[in-house]
Amino acid sequence: MNLTHYQKTVAAHNHSHALCIAVAGSGKTSTLAHLINQLLNSSADARRMMVMMFNKSAQLDFTKKVRQVASEHPQLPEVRTYHSTGLRLLRTLEGWHLREPYNKSPLSDKVIELKIKELLQRNAPESMRERLRSDTARYIESSITFIDGIKSNLTTANDWFEETNLPEEYRFYVNIFQQFEQWRHSQKAITFIDMLYDPMSLVIAHPECIPQIENKMDYIIVDEYQDTSTLQHEFTRLIAGERAKVIAVGDPDQTIYEFAGANINNILHHFQHDFGSTNDVVEMSLPHTFRYGHSIALAASHLISTNKARKDVLCIAHDSNASSEVITTRSEGNDTEQVISALRHYLDTGVSPESIAILVRVWAQAVLLELSMLQQGIPYTSDGPSLFQRPEIETLLCALKMSAGLFALLEPDNRAQQLTKMLTLPHIGLKTHSVQQLVTQLQFLERGYGDKLDELCLHIRDISQYQMDKLRSRARVFQYLERIGQNNTPTQILRTYIQDTELVDSLHSMSLNEQRTEEQILSIKGFQSFLKELSDDTRECCFHIDDLIERHRQRRTAKKAGANHHVVTLSSSHKAKGLEWPVVLIPGLTRQYWPFTRDDDLAALSSNTLETERRLLYVAMTRSRKILHLFTCKESGNHWASDKNKVVSPFFEEMNLAHCLPLAETLHNKDPEKLIQYLKHNGITRISERYLKTSKPELEAHIKQADRWNKTQTLNSSSKRTPKSHQRLRTDLTDDAPWQIKRRVRHAIFGEGRVTQVNDANFVIQFDRREFGAKRFAKHEEVKHLFELI
Repeated sequence: MNLTHYQKTVAAHNHSHALCIAVAGSGKTSTLAHLINQLLNSSADARRMMVMMFNKSAQLDFTKKVRQVASEHPQLPEVRTYHSTGLRLLRTLEGWHLREPYNKSPLSDKVIELKIKELLQRNAPESMRERLRSDTARYIESSITFIDGIKSNLTTANDWFEETNLPEEYRFYVNIFQQFEQWRHSQKAITFIDMLYDPMSLVIAHPECIPQIENKMDYIIVDEYQDTSTLQHEFTRLIAGERAKVIAVGDPDQTIYEFAGANINNILHHFQHDFGSTNDVVEMSLPHTFRYGHSIALAASHLISTNKARKDVLCIAHDSNASSEVITTRSEGNDTEQVISALRHYLDTGVSPESIAILVRVWAQAVLLELSMLQQGIPYTSDGPSLFQRPEIETLLCALKMSAGLFALLEPDNRAQQLTKMLTLPHIGLKTHSVQQLVTQLQFLERGYGDKLDELCLHIRDISQYQMDKLRSRARVFQYLERIGQNNTPTQILRTYIQDTELVDSLHSMSLNEQRTEEQILSIKGFQSFLKELSDDTRECCFHIDDLIERHRQRRTAKKAGANHHVVTLSSSHKAKGLEWPVVLIPGLTRQYWPFTRDDDLAALSSNTLETERRLLYVAMTRSRKILHLFTCKESGNHWASDKNKVVSPFFEEMNLAHCLPLAETLHNKDPEKLIQYLKHNGITRISERYLKTSKPELEAHIKQADRWNKTQTLNSSSKRTPKSHQRLRTDLTDDAPWQIKRRVRHAIFGEGRVTQVNDANFVIQFDRREFGAKRFAKHEEVKHLFELI
């Protein structure tokens, strides 16, 4: 492998701490292997080198790469993961009798979940009991996330509660953490995160042992530093002491696991500050990607440069890279049909299925895509939640089967399962044993469930009037399904079922995570859209869906057996991190999904939330090697439409494709004169100027001239560009902007009000509802979708 100048600089480093920012596809694995080889060549002791990878897969891949590059060295440094290293230290600390030995096999997920369920039932306030019964799994997940958050951030339960901004009624989570830890220590057990948390806690409690731990290594090399938690950062500092030179590699633009504890400030600030106290910190970069061409690199660089929390490094396509394509498809509303059509086109033109990935922002987007691929026989694999095991989809399928009279064909046990689902989502508010008693009375019937349930209402004791009303309402829903529903289409049946059971309101009322709830609602809408394409006969429709379920089951079985290699990948943008495909399709580039933020969360529009979402899209885009196909809606003059699926994502606009794509094409022509002429006639943005200065340094004089000469030009023609001051004035005065003095507006959270003040930076609205009063908002594109003009 011939290293670039930047790669050689990293591979030759050995004299101090170093932080290397490596863009997606920069060849950092090979570069780090060459760094280790160079250190060994300079007589570094392999036993005093620690190489840290983030997971087992990366550990094995990197070990193989080091063996290839440094094959002449008989002894190579051990490549480890953080957790295996923490476990090794934990054994040492227990050997020093700082505590009794614990079982080193982490508790299973099932054991942890059962214990958390017990603690929830013991600690949850009475006001939350119904919600807890309705969605126990989500409360368990939320509690575990809370516990892991405390440990990842090396903080206290009370401090973490304040930092998470959970409502006060969830303060009992503090008790759950304390009681879980008491139980865990009584069992001498650990969870996965405790492999690091326990040794760090013991060291904090026994600082006298630090001299026996630190300063044992000469070099510590850490990959993916942007994904480190506070716990992992402090663990690295502990091992390094004042002796080790720490070389961290990562990319803050790819920090997408903050929900799992990743702290972007480790790579942005803490590394330089904390390690700079013991030695100089040299900052380096690997800015060239070898994965894709200029079009993807330019578009991705324009997008991510909008973020403020980042290093000043652009992703630049290496000059040897083949060209890549960025294709855009616009549609009205849902884009599933266009995605499937594009997928068919690629497959029909010889692209192998395994070369294609569809990356969604939320799994709800996958509902229609999966159903369509199953229906059309397109081979695919998905690592998301099982399509037909989503609770909200399951209960809708049960409703259709009851309406079609298919409950009569079920065995009693199977019928009991389906009735339980229909009584618990939405939940009727009864305790579990009461629901089970009702199901026991119903499961042996072949029909007449609504009438029987209405009759049973008279015999249930110790329930409130509210619970009685809910139960009678559900009985009426069952009666509708069995009597009237048969005369309606599947779409009409579900529309009535969702309305009469108040399914959507129920999902909101028991929500722990509004984003998750929004995803459930979107999946319901997706399923309803799919039904419109099927038979109007409910029975026939159910049989068709059963056939799709069987196909889905067979695909899952084939996946487990490792037999489905030639398939399209359907994945989330999060799970795609670290992977790449020749062709990547990204649907839903509208305000519905990008950014995917909570409308009811007053902090949802903070820069942190938006920047995290922007990083996630950047990661998704940079998974492509050859073709990046983006799907959005058609342009609309109304940027504040209530249907966010009909408003183009601001991220799509930030890519500046109208500028990037012709510039990329000119760059790939490799004709300096054509590039010079292009710059003269079209100009460059601030980002493309920096891009060109790195990729074409020999043309710097022309690049500077083009920038100055084109300040009064548009990016895509030679017509005059409006001066910035005029642009701002024009934006301020557009008819559909909410910041117009005395204008009546409706805010998504606070309701109606009148704009009372407007200045260059913000505007003030006096809301009609007295409890909200007057509130100030930033005059920024990213708040516009919250407002509707009235």
